Amino acid sequence: MKRKIAFVCVTLMMAFNTHAFSKKAEKHLTNMQRHAPADSVLYFDGIVDKKTRQALGKYYGSQYPVGTAATLREALAQEGVENPAFEFFLNVIERMEEEAAPGIDHFFKAMQLADDTASAIYLDGLMPVIRVSVKKPDALMAMLEDAAEQSEIQAEEKTVAGKKVKTWLLNEDQESKLSLSLAAYSAKGVFTLATYTSKDSDDALAQRLALAKRKDSIASKSVIKDVRNNYDLTLMSAGFIDLLGLLKGFYDPSSNLLGQQAKA
Repeated sequence: MKRKIAFVCVTLMMAFNTHAFSKKAEKHLTNMQRHAPADSVLYFDGIVDKKTRQALGKYYGSQYPVGTAATLREALAQEGVENPAFEFFLNVIERMEEEAAPGIDHFFKAMQLADDTASAIYLDGLMPVIRVSVKKPDALMAMLEDAAEQSEIQAEEKTVAGKKVKTWLLNEDQESKLSLSLAAYSAKGVFTLATYTSKDSDDALAQRLALAKRKDSIASKSVIKDVRNNYDLTLMSAGFIDLLGLLKGFYDPSSNLLGQQAKA
């Protein structure tokens, strides 16, 4: 097997940890790796445990940095941009900042995240996917529903691989009828957010939401495992940006998911 990692530009967040993570968190992280596509051009994952969270809390105190939503909202207003999808994401960021303001520990509790929180963010072709381990999905789902309501974006239910999935239509081009939507699904302690377009097949969305197995994954090809081994990183944080994959997506579209989706 060729070591794909030899061709990627790796961005690393160095972290040091002297104790083991919970088996449940490690299981969640493995699950995330098994459902991320092997040819993803961007992938980061890791686990934040109680000890790290407490250290971050001491570092930031009660002055956790906020203000991103207000800055973005002001910039969009100056440009005269009015878009329900932008408003939706700004509302989400704003809510997260409100919960983070009292401190990082308050944020984790308010969002009902797992004590040892495994998470992954990656691209499935062109489509962003975020996965995070939770105690309960209620807080995250409520945050999304509130943000959608404030933005006047209607929520719908879509059946994917026999499961009911909550979706929101973010944007639709009236001429081409191409639409962009957001889907949310939670199962077995892992909350998944993924974008998809009207051109995506049900099978593609099922894989994106971890409702179907993926033959060639980050785990099966040992991509992120190689990153950790080569750079002596713990499970706390690691990731990569595949610059060659990005280029191939443009000059050889059939070679990876990014190129295939861009060409479609």
